[in-house]
Amino acid sequence: MKPLKSIYLFFIFILLLVLFGFYACKKGTDTTNSTEVKGTIISVDIIKGKWIAEFQYTNSVTQFIYQFNADGTFSQTRVTVDANKQPTGYQYVSNGKFQVNGDKLIFTDVTIKYDDYYVPLNQLAKTSTQAGPITNTIYVDGSRTLFHFVYPPCPLNADCVGEINYYKK
Repeated sequence: MKPLKSIYLFFIFILLLVLFGFYACKKGTDTTNSTEVKGTIISVDIIKGKWIAEFQYTNSVTQFIYQFNADGTFSQTRVTVDANKQPTGYQYVSNGKFQVNGDKLIFTDVTIKYDDYYVPLNQLAKTSTQAGPITNTIYVDGSRTLFHFVYPPCPLNADCVGEINYYKK
């Protein structure tokens, strides 16, 4: 009876090995000047446009907005909005240049106007610049409507966000 059990286990092992082999195989794709990540090829053409992440708080709605332009420039805004999605206050606005390299989104020449609180746009008085490069990992879903943004690692006990999903608008 033991030889039959050994043969049975051997065939199960072979079956699992074959199944794993088929599962692990992936058809290659040409990724010249772009990269396939999570099933979608990322390029400037894919991410250009307006992307919004929205957060509902007790008394307000906050939006993080990226606008990626075909010429390689971007703007980023953090704003509170009313029920009609009209801005009621700004915390920061940044502008700069970007590049897509594989699954990396690289920002350079970034200028930032900001405040510690939400204020009217013309009252963003503090300024900062970052020459960069600032590199983040990204992917876009297959329908090209979800842009997943992974920020650089947050230090332990830091008050920062690690990942945010933005939706195409």
